[in-house]
Amino acid sequence: MAFYYLMEKKVNPADIRIESESRSTLDQISYIKNVLIEKSGFQKIIVISDAFHLPRVKELAEFYNLNLDVVKSDLILAEDSVRYYNFREVVGLINFWMFGVK
Repeated sequence: MAFYYLMEKKVNPADIRIESESRSTLDQISYIKNVLIEKSGFQKIIVISDAFHLPRVKELAEFYNLNLDVVKSDLILAEDSVRYYNFREVVGLINFWMFGVK
């Protein structure tokens, strides 16, 4: 889990937020913007996620004018899983660009 990785790197636990309520990447981006940045005043946000997911995170963050740093997890997937998740991310991006709102 990313939390334990950050603890090993001596990151202050008070600076770590684990978001587990959202159901979508768009919900997560909304949480970052509305809660972490606007309400809590965080100025540096680092998102840790699986490599296949980070392009969509970056695309949505850019759309909402968020300056985020992203770091890929060390999750290694089987080739079939990589194809599945890459396809899923493409569908997610298409869905966002067709139906997402700012």
